Amino acid sequence: MSDRADPDKLTSEEVCRVVGEHVRELRHGLGLTMERFASAAGLSIGMLSKIEHGQTSPSLSSLTALANAAEVPLTAFFRGLDEEHDAVIVPAGMGLDIAEGEASARAVFDVAADVLGTDLREVIGGDDQSALDRTDVCQPAILMTSLATLAAAEVRGLIDPTRVRACAGLS
Repeated sequence: MSDRADPDKLTSEEVCRVVGEHVRELRHGLGLTMERFASAAGLSIGMLSKIEHGQTSPSLSSLTALANAAEVPLTAFFRGLDEEHDAVIVPAGMGLDIAEGEASARAVFDVAADVLGTDLREVIGGDDQSALDRTDVCQPAILMTSLATLAAAEVRGLIDPTRVRACAGLS
């Protein structure tokens, strides 16, 4: 049983621990020593150590400096903390505007049509919502729409492809 008065509420100690774990995981993922990461962020090694071990409550300026040094959003340190997850209903046809407006996105759907023998654009944009409810259709449709969006974002200069580590869709 928890010692907390309300087990549904976060404590500052938990937040510091989780933030520290994210900072450490990020530093390790970048292959940086504490010395190099602290230097890049303009922090002392001692401060970085305390942050990584959840022994201090880092200031926003320290977290901002770490995020900038690692070239990640500030929110990367808070992932998994007290998040709400909403379900979003995506109507048939959603995402086709991207494919129609960008050659690189159209090419993703063209390759999928060649491989699958079905043009997913017709299924996604069609009137038969039940077709999209089938796993054999919705999974490739989600993947191709995600990859088409990624391709369009790259061409439009909205993302740096050298920094993208994953692209995921969820059904």
